[in-house]
Amino acid sequence: WFEMIEADGLDSAVFMVLKGGNFDGVWARQGSYGRAGIGKNEKVLLIPGEEFRGVYQGHHLLFLPASLIKPISVGGIGQPAHLYHWPNSYSVLNQTSSAGGIGGAAHGGTFGQASTAALDALLGASKFIELSNTHLYRLDVWYRLLNSGVFLPPVAGTDLPNNPFREPWQPFLGETRTYVQVEDPTDFEKWKTALENGKVLMRKERER
Repeated sequence: WFEMIEADGLDSAVFMVLKGGNFDGVWARQGSYGRAGIGKNEKVLLIPGEEFRGVYQGHHLLFLPASLIKPISVGGIGQPAHLYHWPNSYSVLNQTSSAGGIGGAAHGGTFGQASTAALDALLGASKFIELSNTHLYRLDVWYRLLNSGVFLPPVAGTDLPNNPFREPWQPFLGETRTYVQVEDPTDFEKWKTALENGKVLMRKERER
């Protein structure tokens, strides 16, 4: 992974476990979470993460949760199915922050039958918002928050770069990325602080 990330001109990467979607079960499992799950060398930082999915409240990205927050998906997504809509996104985001990680809304906060992305931001639980993930580019919720005086740092990332059964839309690692202005990109605390302070730039690299 270090060689692949460095070859793509990346200093850091967050890999997220998820449940459901392209496959019913749990996939992209991480070896460990919290500080023990961080991998780094002199050039690259690897951060364990989770995409917590809800039918009603939408999808949320959790960078460096202390542990895997189960059931990973709520409302019946994936197998084994968890039919209840609990834990909610607010509690999951706060649990991640309390453990020293950082979480925010995925897919522009537009997924979910009753997305709580804007409410989570107003309550201070959401620390960023993913606006682009290669095939999606959603700005509506972000602009509504800006018009309400709330700024969430925008981030972007590559969706499913390591799916073994590739579909035509799926990109390669680093095709869509976030640049974080930080003195030492391999220091997670400095990286997180810079992200929270909005020292970010999104970019879509040209097709390869």
